[in-house]
Amino acid sequence: LEKLTIPGVHFLTVIYGGVKTKFALTIEGPAESDECYIGNVRYLKNSDKTGYRVYGYKGSPVNVVIKDTCNGLPVVEIASSAFADCKTIEGIKICNNVTTIGGEAFKNCTNLKTIIMGDKVKNIGYSAFANCEKLETLKNLDSIESVGKNAFYGCRKLQYTVYDNAKYFGDGENKHLILVSAVNEDIEECDINENCKIIMSNAFFNCKKMKSINVPENVITICDGAFRNCESLREIMISEGIINIGWQPFEGCISLENISIPSTVENVNNQLFSELENINYNLYHNGCYIGNSDNPYLILVEAKDVNIEECEISNDCRFVQEEAFMGCTELKYIEIPGSITAISEYMFKTCISLENVLIGEGVEEIAYRAFSLCRSLKSMTLPSTLKHISDNVFDECENLENIYYNGNIEEWCGITFLNLKSNPMYYAEHFYQPFDGKWKELEILEVPGTVKNLGKYQFYGFENITELIICDGVLNIDTSAFSRCINLQSVEVPESLTGLGEEAFNTCESLQRIDLFSRISCIGDSAFFGCKMLREVKLPPRLTEISMWAFDGCESLKELVLPETVLYIDNYAFARCDNLVFNIEKNLKYLGSKNNPFFALVETVNDDSDEYFIDSDTVIIADSAFFGCKKMTNIEIPDKVKAIGTDAFNNCGKMESVKIGEGVMNIGNRAFYACTELKDVVIPSSVKEIGEEAFAHCIQLKNVVIKEGVKKICQKAFSCSRLESVVLPKGVVYIGSWAFNGGSDWVIYCGET
Repeated sequence: LEKLTIPGVHFLTVIYGGVKTKFALTIEGPAESDECYIGNVRYLKNSDKTGYRVYGYKGSPVNVVIKDTCNGLPVVEIASSAFADCKTIEGIKICNNVTTIGGEAFKNCTNLKTIIMGDKVKNIGYSAFANCEKLETLKNLDSIESVGKNAFYGCRKLQYTVYDNAKYFGDGENKHLILVSAVNEDIEECDINENCKIIMSNAFFNCKKMKSINVPENVITICDGAFRNCESLREIMISEGIINIGWQPFEGCISLENISIPSTVENVNNQLFSELENINYNLYHNGCYIGNSDNPYLILVEAKDVNIEECEISNDCRFVQEEAFMGCTELKYIEIPGSITAISEYMFKTCISLENVLIGEGVEEIAYRAFSLCRSLKSMTLPSTLKHISDNVFDECENLENIYYNGNIEEWCGITFLNLKSNPMYYAEHFYQPFDGKWKELEILEVPGTVKNLGKYQFYGFENITELIICDGVLNIDTSAFSRCINLQSVEVPESLTGLGEEAFNTCESLQRIDLFSRISCIGDSAFFGCKMLREVKLPPRLTEISMWAFDGCESLKELVLPETVLYIDNYAFARCDNLVFNIEKNLKYLGSKNNPFFALVETVNDDSDEYFIDSDTVIIADSAFFGCKKMTNIEIPDKVKAIGTDAFNNCGKMESVKIGEGVMNIGNRAFYACTELKDVVIPSSVKEIGEEAFAHCIQLKNVVIKEGVKKICQKAFSCSRLESVVLPKGVVYIGSWAFNGGSDWVIYCGET
């Protein structure tokens, strides 16, 4: 060997047989992965795989530089608590791609003195620099748009600038960038500096004598609780330029009468005006609004009273406060204009007379429980612009019948549903789309190949679909994507498909056949649960696992041919498949492959025999295959068997001996759990992994020999109270917690002697 190239490795020392050998080493930088270190800093790839965040550190860093990129992707965030309690760090330079510094990111960094922000940092989280008692220099702050509560609490050396009853800090360019707090609670007025951009959380908390305030045009953010408990405050004038208004900034301002919010605002919390009874609202057709002289109807706060029977929402309205119409029990119809992008939480909750809702083009989101308990709701029109429906939006809307959707199937597939009751079809019976100027009910569903992922609950409860065509290009069918499509009879699946999630076709009671000629490797839990008319299934040629309850209740299924790539058949995969024909041999039930009728041992014919003989051609033993065979005294596993499933021999209380064949690669979790008479076991060299609790509670097990080849021994694998000796080979790379939780006097022999 003359040259060794290892990506990411900077130093290499090789000693073998007492001789040190020197290699030339080519350094190529970090290999691409979800996690890497550059210097002392730990980077972790974001869930969407488009960038990295700083997740932590190692060692004792002093001056830290956050890099622009990691493995060619931008570093966009410093995660919460990433450097918290690091006592050695003195300086931080943040790259130009970072936009967010998470909560408590540098909390208790008591020696931190200098921070140089990147050009794109917009958000500083709560307590991000709390108790950084030596922090005195902040540079390049101009890009910051929001600062969380207590972000600089306890930064005693930070230099503040006082201007007309308020304290500010900033950098050399602008010393009045961030208004931190009033000089004291007794101030009666404050002229906010014209260069201020951010009013921090609780900045004027408890300033009970202040009666009015003007927010100048350069301010872009008013943070959470900024004017909380200003009990005498009667008027707030906010100038053009404001972009963000945080959570309950006016909480406890019990005297507040007049407030002006300009149209430049982009982000408004849904609880701006809760419990403020003295505000002078702008009224429009039974709605109460806050706005400005140019648009008095910018924010819809609430209904005029709970007894209104109708309300026309202004087309100039852009934001709606939480619970705006909650409890309006006489309201029967509402039209929501497209100028509103989000329907707020609980907006129509308990509007028990509401029957029809029309949501205009432009609305993108429906928030938590927006229509819950609207028990008279029958019809709803949804826009093509809709992107997200939150939890339980339609909870207990049991009379919902008709959904009219203004978009196409590709646009519907772009909507994310957080749970079952996010999808209006959980209750509704009919789904209509526009066709030649009329509404047409969807019966034949064709999913275009431009849709890569059919998301969770995407077509849940579409009861009138009879035919499904999924075009080539679709990659994944997620959880419950087609659950409860009770009239679905035929499905075409493309070769491009790689994922079939949990309950994907659960309770599709009319489905009769499906050909899965695709790249699917795993059929998810309960994927075809309750498909009682399913007669024929052609499994994908690369399939490796059939998960729990995958075909449970498929009572019409008579024949199934397994591809020879299958390694795992999970518990109850074929439960209640009463007509499924097994190949029965010597009191055991098998499912075959094309050329091997004994490919998979599924279960016993009965569990009261004292001996069983596994066919020599068997390749896998399914989960729970021999579970609870309490009379069985011994078993020989043939050499062709590759995998012993989870719980395969669990609770075989009289088993005294087991011979594991030389082809077994994996022993599943709890495979021999509580085989209480088992005394000795030899794990052959073919085995790579021994699962969790594989031999746990084998209370007579004394001697274990593990041959070289085993790589992983999982948690509690041999948690056996009378264990005396274990022979542990070279090559094991992982041993789980309590893997050999033995008796009081036992020995591990490392190696062959």
